Amino acid sequence: MHFKKYLVGVAIVVSLVGIGAGLNKPVMAHKVGLIDAEIELGMKDFTFDIKVLRSDGGAAEMKDGVLNLKVGKTVRIKMKNTGGVRHDLHLGKDADKGNELYKNNPFFPYDMFELDVASKGDLTLTIPDKPGDWELGCFQAGHYEAGMKKPFKIVK
Repeated sequence: MHFKKYLVGVAIVVSLVGIGAGLNKPVMAHKVGLIDAEIELGMKDFTFDIKVLRSDGGAAEMKDGVLNLKVGKTVRIKMKNTGGVRHDLHLGKDADKGNELYKNNPFFPYDMFELDVASKGDLTLTIPDKPGDWELGCFQAGHYEAGMKKPFKIVK
């Protein structure tokens, strides 16, 4: 029994190393100069509030209520859950509510970020070369259906 647990642990470590090796642009989140834009993402019951705090070279812009993110730019999303329940953040399109995820995820293999009530966290991403219309969504039970989703675009 212990040997099986050991093998599962080794498999997890090997998987994490493999994921890390596949990154094409390392991000040193503590080096602010490497971050092209900062976005504030408020999680309420049952909506997202998005505000661009800083953007160099058009890395992130709000246009007609839609967040535009530029390919190749490094963006820090500063999230805060001010709602009364747990929330999560998924990025993608073609919502699969039954499996609580998007069928198409531009940041695969990364799937989601969860925040408990009254907590906050930062997520730093390099925007992939996958231009088009995408969506932010929360798949906690009933949240997506209640309208907790926002469009965003990846632009060249």
